Amino acid sequence: MRILNDILEYTRENYPNNISHKYRKNEKFVTLRYIDFYNKVRILVNGFYKMGIRKNDHVLIYADNRIEWIIIDFALQSIGAVDVPRGKDSTKKELLYIAEHSDAKFAIIETPELLKKLGNKFTNIIKKKNIFVIEEGSNYNSFEDISDIGKREIGKGKDIYNKLRKSIGESDIATIIYTSGTTGKPKGVMLTQSNLVSNVRVMTPQLGIRRSAKEKTLSILPIWHVYERTFEYCTFSKGVQQVYTNIVYFAQDLENEKPTLISCVPRIWLMVYHNIIDEIKKTKPLKKAIFYVLLKIALTFDNEMRIILGRDTIIYKEAIFKRLIKLQKAFCSVVALFPLKLVAYEMFDPIRKKVAPKLRAAVSGGGALPPYVDNFFNTIGINIIEAYGLTETSPGISGRFIDSNVLHTVGKPFDETKVIIVDNEDNILPPACKGILKIKGPQVMPGYYKNKKATDAIIDKNGWLNTGDLALLTQRGEIIILGRAKDTIVLLSGENVEPTPIEKKLLESEIISQVIILGQDEKDLGALITLNENYLRKELEDTISDIENSAIVKRVRNEINRLINEETGFKAFERIKKFKILQENFQIGEELTQTLKPKRDFIVNKYKDFIEEMFEGKHKKK
Repeated sequence: MRILNDILEYTRENYPNNISHKYRKNEKFVTLRYIDFYNKVRILVNGFYKMGIRKNDHVLIYADNRIEWIIIDFALQSIGAVDVPRGKDSTKKELLYIAEHSDAKFAIIETPELLKKLGNKFTNIIKKKNIFVIEEGSNYNSFEDISDIGKREIGKGKDIYNKLRKSIGESDIATIIYTSGTTGKPKGVMLTQSNLVSNVRVMTPQLGIRRSAKEKTLSILPIWHVYERTFEYCTFSKGVQQVYTNIVYFAQDLENEKPTLISCVPRIWLMVYHNIIDEIKKTKPLKKAIFYVLLKIALTFDNEMRIILGRDTIIYKEAIFKRLIKLQKAFCSVVALFPLKLVAYEMFDPIRKKVAPKLRAAVSGGGALPPYVDNFFNTIGINIIEAYGLTETSPGISGRFIDSNVLHTVGKPFDETKVIIVDNEDNILPPACKGILKIKGPQVMPGYYKNKKATDAIIDKNGWLNTGDLALLTQRGEIIILGRAKDTIVLLSGENVEPTPIEKKLLESEIISQVIILGQDEKDLGALITLNENYLRKELEDTISDIENSAIVKRVRNEINRLINEETGFKAFERIKKFKILQENFQIGEELTQTLKPKRDFIVNKYKDFIEEMFEGKHKKK
């Protein structure tokens, strides 16, 4: 496999009659076969070419998940054009900046409403004749219009598809994906054909796709983002059926469509987890107690089995004698607990059937999966395999596999990928030592578009990319991500604090929905917190609009103290002494990126008055 078009050709030859996509049209599901998908791409290639799109032209795609998006993407890749994607819920300012900075010649806009939102400035950037609107109802050519043009060209014997795809090289730029901009203006990540194909090559085995089985995946994440996009390339390359859903239908489709594979971000698994626990709490006290006892037994059993199978997390070197004792203890525990493990597995069966009865594996990426969520789902029999990467690495760097699912890590580096952990002086550190993670491999971008300074700052002369993430390697080579290097907080006492583990722990609370830890140049740590109103209302019968209510503040303080203390593994200086409860949850496009990561600098600036009040006017912006 050399270029992305090879995936299209391969599936046409090997899975022509498999269902490639299932999606809603007028609120009802319709299906598309791989051969029909191929024909739609071929038609669109001819339509786009007739309308003037050529190899290396930059083409905006401002649209969300829909069947037309992936058809357009493959069509542009088959021409050799460079697509520049973005979700339509991005801000007008961001979309206009990307249009101008990317030097786009053409634009594909999802709806007439979005085009209207972009205004006259957009049509000053992109010529009107080069703007296409996917949905009908505007004065611009629609998806169907371009398809009709393509059909006419093929009918005249002017099919240009084969000639165009053969002109595409591995080093050609396939896409420019603008980062979500957690700090400053978005940067355009250039990814080549070989960048993306290399990820398909090494990531697909993680999924263990079986050709003989009728595999199906549910798509909910933003397809323009490289994580979901590459996941779809991987599953598409193996003839898997893609079912497009959204947040409204997600729970329903998860149960009814019975996917065997799925990709999600941690926040979705948090939502599913809390829904399950909420249902458990409604059961009778005895049944609820039995559930939690069996859950603990099953977790203990699974942890001991991981030791026996060599899938436990080993950070520090173990003496052979100590390992043998651990193995002996694990074997005894497994034998003793096996009958209760079977009982537990049967008790968890209704949960598995409701959540996803045929799910073999769920890939979690785009952020760190909280350990308690990781434990819970893998214990009840829903395999979550965590993956790690960056937009700049197409995105895959490492991942856990079904047959080597080492919990609380992001797995070993994928094939063809090298990783090192370095200190501040760039010295390579041994396993178990915390440092900055660097990566080298065929998935590393050639650079940021029109931004050599930023490129040189992240990729050194030897090709090593600085991820900016703090990490360590286990004794077996798995990667554990500890947080972002630039997020490290230095207190007045000189103590260094990584906010990510504290934030992840606080999110175990049912009443805390989002949290940001602060404290640079302060005596103690502080936190900005948003609340899960549904859970809080069940415990406090008053209105949540009264955010300063003493009962609410006391409840939050108790949760912070319960979760962050020495018994839960935190040092005295990591205790949170001050906090502020915000009125509203963080929003995508505002405080959160499209993959639900907090924009720390944006949050600090937006809530600077709250922060100054929390630290009694002494807080200095980082």
